[in-house]
Amino acid sequence: MKNGDYRAYFPNNEISQFATFLNGKFEGDAVSFYAKNLIELQNQYSNGIINGNYLFNNYYGNPIYKGVARNGFQNGNCFEYFNESNKLLNKTDNLKKDYNKIDGVYHGKYKQYNNNDDLIIDFNFDNDILKSGIISEVYLDFKINIQLVNDIENWNFIINNKTLAKAFYKNDQPYGDWIIYDNDGKKIIETIKNSDLITDTMIHIREVIPFYKESNLRERYDINNPTKNTQTIIEKLIQYDYLYPARFATARYVPISEYSRINNDKFIKDNNCNHSAEDKSTMVCNKNINPFKFYIYFKDETSNSGYYNEKPNDMEIYYLYDFKSNEGKFKLSKSTKEGLKYGTINKEFIVNSIISNYINYYSIKNLDFKNVLDQLEKEIRNN
Repeated sequence: MKNGDYRAYFPNNEISQFATFLNGKFEGDAVSFYAKNLIELQNQYSNGIINGNYLFNNYYGNPIYKGVARNGFQNGNCFEYFNESNKLLNKTDNLKKDYNKIDGVYHGKYKQYNNNDDLIIDFNFDNDILKSGIISEVYLDFKINIQLVNDIENWNFIINNKTLAKAFYKNDQPYGDWIIYDNDGKKIIETIKNSDLITDTMIHIREVIPFYKESNLRERYDINNPTKNTQTIIEKLIQYDYLYPARFATARYVPISEYSRINNDKFIKDNNCNHSAEDKSTMVCNKNINPFKFYIYFKDETSNSGYYNEKPNDMEIYYLYDFKSNEGKFKLSKSTKEGLKYGTINKEFIVNSIISNYINYYSIKNLDFKNVLDQLEKEIRNN
């Protein structure tokens, strides 16, 4: 069993490693070199485990990891660096992360920088729980402010010092109303629950979305890859390209199974509704909500609607509804129908699944979609 001082040498007789062993394990300082005076690692050990300062350098002699550990776990102020030479980066410090841990758990500050020395993440942890933080310039020039209030994560998406969107999580699931604003601070999109839809009288676009169970909080703010996770949250907020309608390849189709003709004069006036010049069976409504223009097409009988496939112009968004049940694109598969017929598939499960996971409605004002839900449920139960 190895005990005492240990030395290893390069072929030119320069020291490549020195350490002290106790009962066959590292004890005290241990240092290894890439070449003469070019340190690879320099750590303090106790019983073969890092206890005290640790340092790992790259081949240029610049640190990659540096900090303090206790019983093998990071414990105290720790640093991570970009794995490049200072000369290549033309800078004196390659600092990437500056954070504090207690027994391997994030506690206190967490700061992360980009290659330009800009602070892009500034978090505060309490026993591995994110309490507050700011993510800056990691996706589409967004800045994100994160605050934990009464166990609810408050995510504010900011650009040009204006709040663009708000999102909330509780117990790792979406919570409350998620809101998107226009450049003037007016609401564009606000998510609501199914139960709120029937009595909806708001003048901004409202959306009912399925609240899927999200991944855990750690994955959402994964500090090792903030760009990816920030992008995921933003894309969930704008999953139908609300903020970037010019990216549409074609107009969006939203199949609806039943529709009662618009006969509310106030609604028609408020939303600029008129019969389409190209197709008299189609009612076209539009509303300007700066900077976007929303078009909603309603039709209540079979017609040639191929022109709807035109790509929207910049800052335009189309919603298209087919209202006859035999025209809607909602169809049960043959295997599903057989399963319902012979009782191998539970109808209640299908109804609840369709309603909670697959249906998205869009309205510009006090549209009553109760008949739509009823019709979908009827179609399922009758199969």
